Amino acid sequence: MRDRFGAPGNFAVYPPNHYYYDTLNYFSKASNPALPSRENWLGTDDRGRNVFARLVYGFRVSVLFALVLTAIGTILGVLAGAVQGYFGGRVDITGQRLIEIWSALPELYLLIIFASIFEPSLILLIILLLLFGWIGLSDYVRT
Repeated sequence: MRDRFGAPGNFAVYPPNHYYYDTLNYFSKASNPALPSRENWLGTDDRGRNVFARLVYGFRVSVLFALVLTAIGTILGVLAGAVQGYFGGRVDITGQRLIEIWSALPELYLLIIFASIFEPSLILLIILLLLFGWIGLSDYVRT
């Protein structure tokens, strides 16, 4: 494949880091864990995986988690607060009492209990954090 790109008029754009987060570098000249080099910018871990690639992958997952949690939490909070603020009266009082009861539940204990019952995953963590993350915003929108 690289021979075809060597022909006149052809080119390819390669990523600055050629490794995936779990790729093992079998052809490294240094023993693992290796110091930073031109090939592995932040070095390798004890198994020969590129530390920079793992750092970029972890950053990507963290940012995606934060954006999804913020977007869905904002939608739920605005929706709950808007319904209470628009209808008022009994809907507002009933909704506010339910939200106060819900917010009084110990979040950390529920996280621990659900993590022991279900298989821990990113989606489960998002769901559990969404159960409580929208409450503060709903108060602001309600007013």
